Amino acid sequence: MWERRYGFPSPRRSMQGERAYSAAEAHKLGLIRRLVDRGHRPHRLFSMDVEQLADLIALEAPRPAARLAICDEILELARRCRANDIRGQLRHLLFALGLERFVGEVVSPLMEAVGSDWEHGSLDVSGEHLVTEALQCVLREAAEGNSAIKARPAVLLATPSGERHGLGLLILDMILAYHGAESVSLGVDVPLASIAEAVAANQMDIVALSISSAYPSDRARSFVAELSTMLPPKGVLWVGGAGTRRLSTDQRGIVVVQGFENVAPQLGAWRQNAC
Repeated sequence: MWERRYGFPSPRRSMQGERAYSAAEAHKLGLIRRLVDRGHRPHRLFSMDVEQLADLIALEAPRPAARLAICDEILELARRCRANDIRGQLRHLLFALGLERFVGEVVSPLMEAVGSDWEHGSLDVSGEHLVTEALQCVLREAAEGNSAIKARPAVLLATPSGERHGLGLLILDMILAYHGAESVSLGVDVPLASIAEAVAANQMDIVALSISSAYPSDRARSFVAELSTMLPPKGVLWVGGAGTRRLSTDQRGIVVVQGFENVAPQLGAWRQNAC
């Protein structure tokens, strides 16, 4: 009907009469469909280009107050093992919001929801992994599409010994890649000595620790304090994750990064100080 009425799309046809759409046509049709579903009239939308359609979607993106409903929807998809649907939801939100708002308004609350549901037993390990993989996939796509040249700082990623929740590390790795920073991940459950050795061997500028809410707060304080004494004089220690809310420190060289949306400002501050 749209093809006849508006002259778009203009698919090729096979000998059997089957339509074949280009990637650009399919993308524009997807944007138009989203807006039609929100009540817009098609005749107005077909006169817009892709950038105008995307801007209109961004203007009408759900407000932060609606983010909890989005998190609940994604977690429900995870419980039903709907991996492709989770990726689709996340791609849509990333496209509508842009990376910075996506990280602050979707990734951070979603991470909190995953951790809370896992702790309370309403989300099992397979569900956590589905969300993890989907976030990795979507953020990796964003990072690969960014043309930023890799530059300092060089950031070493790890979780403290005994901390086996690695979702925060994976997300942070993707965010750093998007913003052009170099990063090396040691993974989860890494002893103090191994982190210190890796910093010295690779001349890392920053160590970033991810600490979940399940990690004992007294153990976190002890690990962070001891690690800070093992770093080079100009070394910086970032600590982030839900477990850092109970971690208060004013020690020089230690930065508590509350929320993924604060990673970019911290990168900017480090680069400015390094100049």
